[in-house]
Amino acid sequence: AGRAPFPVDRIRPMIGGEPISDRVNQACQVAYYTAVVVETLKTHMPAGTERVVEMGSGWGAIVSSLWLGGAPRDAEYWALEITEAGREMSNLLSAAEPRFDLRTRAFDYHQADFSFLAEPKKTLVYSIYSIEQITFVQDALIDRIMAIPGFERCVHIEPVGWQVDPDAFSARLDRVMKKLGLPPLDQASASGRRCRRKGKNRNLLEILRRYEKAGKIVIEAIEKDLVANDPLNPGTVVVWRPA
Repeated sequence: AGRAPFPVDRIRPMIGGEPISDRVNQACQVAYYTAVVVETLKTHMPAGTERVVEMGSGWGAIVSSLWLGGAPRDAEYWALEITEAGREMSNLLSAAEPRFDLRTRAFDYHQADFSFLAEPKKTLVYSIYSIEQITFVQDALIDRIMAIPGFERCVHIEPVGWQVDPDAFSARLDRVMKKLGLPPLDQASASGRRCRRKGKNRNLLEILRRYEKAGKIVIEAIEKDLVANDPLNPGTVVVWRPA
């Protein structure tokens, strides 16, 4: 009650930073979205990657698309997922193709455990719209990712674009507008409002910047609001590695 309507006529889903035409159907949007995610992961995949680890893998759609889309065929793939149904589906996908070395494991961001990755292998870790469900990331998650033997790079595609510059003039202005019951200024403002309202992640960039300032990691890239199927939930690419 009393909430200002979201200006959907001004802000539309995006692929590669470009708004999608209203004439493109949902199936096409999903296909484009998946293609952009896969190409982004491949772009940031270290040469000679031997192990690929997805945190919060759902039913295995992205990790499977990544393997099918040209990622190393002989690498070891891990689908880490909290739900049993998601892990079962990933196992079914793996069973359909004997060359696809996909393994599953129960995973909880609040008690992140990578101890089963004991063998040193050149490793890429990534998350796609899953850290968004963790309101506050803990230091332990970053520490444990970095402790994986052979860890080289981590890629996040998460709705954290509004965290890139939280003290910018537009962000401060939007907080005033929200109090006045006015609609958001832009997509980043709308995403920030949604994340706060729904308990979505608020500190991924904050913690990574703190680790970078301490000399523990290097943030290699931030691509703000690169891809979105939902205009209220654009995904920003964040890439980091050990210092």
